[in-house]
Amino acid sequence: MSKEPNSNVLFEASLKFMGERLVGKPTEAAAQPFGQFKHEMVRYYKPRSLLRRKKFWLYILVVGYFVLGLIFTLGRKQKRFLLTWPKLLL
Repeated sequence: MSKEPNSNVLFEASLKFMGERLVGKPTEAAAQPFGQFKHEMVRYYKPRSLLRRKKFWLYILVVGYFVLGLIFTLGRKQKRFLLTWPKLLL
């Protein structure tokens, strides 16, 4: 941060803001303390379950598409049904 070309302006603004928060602006009352820290309110990262991930369902859909295509291919003995089997549904 000190290599920025306007670092003195940035430092001045941040120090001024901190000073106003500690002492209070002339027109406002001084800032109140935040109170005691409650660790129950902090949200920690929990990985999502496998069933709630979008990539999992996308993978299942793609695999299902190719499995159905393979079944139609083996049943009709034509290789083109591997990718074009949705035409059969229409």
